[in-house]
Amino acid sequence: MVSRCAKLRLSKTVSSAIQEQNRKRNRRDSKGTPDDRETLILTSKLTNAGEKNAATAHKFREICFRNILNELESRGVVMKKHFPEVYSRLAAYVDGTSDRFIPMTIYPKDVTSGRSFVCVIMPDNDTECGTAIDSKVTTVDVGVDRSKHQLSTPM
Repeated sequence: MVSRCAKLRLSKTVSSAIQEQNRKRNRRDSKGTPDDRETLILTSKLTNAGEKNAATAHKFREICFRNILNELESRGVVMKKHFPEVYSRLAAYVDGTSDRFIPMTIYPKDVTSGRSFVCVIMPDNDTECGTAIDSKVTTVDVGVDRSKHQLSTPM
């Protein structure tokens, strides 16, 4: 409980130091403003093949999981370390413990550029993700098995 208070002016040196700190903070924070931020959408098309065969559905979920981890690791984000709750939810989705993975949004930091970005994770998406109007939005289909589609060059 406050019984008495007073409003005092800060000395000019303290006031200018606070203003300088605020300017530095604003410059640092402006790097990752929502308007500047890149958006990465990790999605896959919901397939009917998964309904026919449980093994196929499990394989599809493993592919999605592996591609999500690889895509984020290419940017320096280790899901197990940086976002353990999301990682455990993805692992439960792959194991079949949960039937669906509810889309999640995370805000990791790209190690190479030092800038944070928005990452939307939504495997088994039943809506079509069109091409983005903004060039800062990247959509990656994580349902494609990239291990089979590797090109090999003869030596």
